[in-house]
Amino acid sequence: FIKAEEYNKLPRPDRLGHGDFVQQYVHTLTGRKATTFLTGRGCPMSCTFCEGAKTPIRWTSLENTKKELDDIQQLGFNAVYIIDDLFTISAEKIKPYTEELKKRGIIYRCNGHAKFMTPEFADLLADTGCVEIGFGAESGSQRILDNIQKRTTIEQNYKFIGFMKSRGIRVKTFLMLGLPGETRETIAETEDFIKGSGIDDFQLTVY
Repeated sequence: FIKAEEYNKLPRPDRLGHGDFVQQYVHTLTGRKATTFLTGRGCPMSCTFCEGAKTPIRWTSLENTKKELDDIQQLGFNAVYIIDDLFTISAEKIKPYTEELKKRGIIYRCNGHAKFMTPEFADLLADTGCVEIGFGAESGSQRILDNIQKRTTIEQNYKFIGFMKSRGIRVKTFLMLGLPGETRETIAETEDFIKGSGIDDFQLTVY
């Protein structure tokens, strides 16, 4: 068995020892050289389509995060894509991490969830260098969201987008077609959501 205090801390990746490999996978974020970055794994939500649902969240320790950000900057990166499934799950939890990014002048993209977003949370993201956020709206139909136990409403999804756009944060959403109960009518609702929600980009998957 793994002790709880060990299980809840992800190891620090050896970026400097694999610098040549890391440099093969360079992305850009608003023109800046960007790389991927992870602060936690797992998701407490219960979406029925997801293999990662109801899994414990394991966080990278703040001390390891500081060292990893030092390594990232040493390799010439000044932007990161935080690839946690749900980075914006708790403002209190992520604030120390976002403050470290702000302190270093590193901008970031992250993933969020409409259920947890508030204007104050959006302010925190904007103030600490978030320039883009992705979130799983999944569908434009409330019936489909209920079927997959998404635990969000269409109204919350629209509010999420509004919070971000009003603070200059670009929004990408992840959508699926073919979820349980899908019909021509629910597909049309998703189409309306794409057209009218104000998103900047979307990724569409056939379930």
